[in-house]
Amino acid sequence: MCMPKIYTKPSSSLYDENRDECHQPPKLLNLNYGGKKVKDSEIVDFNLRWMNDQMSVETAREFLGKVIKRGNCPENGSGSIETSPHNNLHNW
Repeated sequence: MCMPKIYTKPSSSLYDENRDECHQPPKLLNLNYGGKKVKDSEIVDFNLRWMNDQMSVETAREFLGKVIKRGNCPENGSGSIETSPHNNLHNW
């Protein structure tokens, strides 16, 4: 539940020099980040429950979102994996 090391290597295209150093490994990713100090055990518990909810959907469309085709305007149709945890990590 830590940020993958590829995001911390300056030679990686995924590296961001502006990323908060307090969130570098071995710090746990916090999907419920609110700027407050939280116990690691609480972070792990929340993350596992949250990911279970996000992964336990009925259809591929609920998981991945609406189909986007070239030439069409994108609609608001994000899937569960895009809205969270993906966006949560940007906030963190």
